[in-house]
Amino acid sequence: EAKMRCETLSFSRPIVELAVGFYTRVGDPLIAATDATALAGKRVCRSEEGWLPDLLPGSDGAQLSTAATAEECFDRLRRGEADVVNLVRERAETAIHRVGFGEAVAEIPGLRAIRTLHAVAMKGNAAGEEALARIDLGIERIMLSGNWFEVVVAHRSQFAALW
Repeated sequence: EAKMRCETLSFSRPIVELAVGFYTRVGDPLIAATDATALAGKRVCRSEEGWLPDLLPGSDGAQLSTAATAEECFDRLRRGEADVVNLVRERAETAIHRVGFGEAVAEIPGLRAIRTLHAVAMKGNAAGEEALARIDLGIERIMLSGNWFEVVVAHRSQFAALW
């Protein structure tokens, strides 16, 4: 999917960065993983309620499943029905707190990743390419004005309120 997107879509400058984490049970040897090849054959649960990028390069062979909510993924992890939960870190922390699973779950630090969100348009679509250029100019102006972090903080607080 990622290759197809790169071949067919044009992207704006990054609009926001998201920290994405991978979580497992305390004591699981996966905690020591340093690359995505460790996910081969592992059951990875992802929530349908939020955006997630493709899994990390090298994660071929991971068995992906989805749950309606992040809390459901952590319940599956608790019951042994999943080996790993993959979520945006802010969402994961909220879900771990809600299910009361904090003492029994740990992030896999070697798999933590930063992903960026972009506006996209079909390559060759003049109107879409023009819109991306306007978005890029707007992002640049916001950054140069010094208001970038205020915008991001406001967005994140609104986003967090939805959880």
